[in-house]
Amino acid sequence: MKEDNMNRKVNASPRDDMRPEYDFTGGVRGKFYREYMKGTNIVLLDPDVAEVFPDSRAVNEALRVLARVAKRQAKRKPKKTAYQGHGADGAEYAPRLMSRSLSRRPAS
Repeated sequence: MKEDNMNRKVNASPRDDMRPEYDFTGGVRGKFYREYMKGTNIVLLDPDVAEVFPDSRAVNEALRVLARVAKRQAKRKPKKTAYQGHGADGAEYAPRLMSRSLSRRPAS
C-alpha cells in the first residue's frame, strides 16, 4: 500500500550539496528577480549563421532591415493572379482548367 504525500516524513536537515568553494556571503537574494520575470529574449543561432553575425549588434541590425522590408511588402497591394480566390494555392482552380481543356478536345 502506498503512503500519501501527507504521511511522508519531512527530512528536517536537507543534505548539503554545496561545494566548499562556493561563497554567497556577498550575495543578494532576488537581485535579478524582476528582470527574470520580464522574460528572456535569448536566441541561439546555428553555427553557420553565427559565422555571419559576429555579435548581437550585427544580428539586431540585420533583423531591423528585414523587418522594414517585410512591413513595406505587407503595405503593398498584392498583384492579382489567376489563382487568387481559388483556394490557398490555386488547387481549386487547376481542376477547372483541366475540365475545360478536356471538354474542348475534339472527339476521336
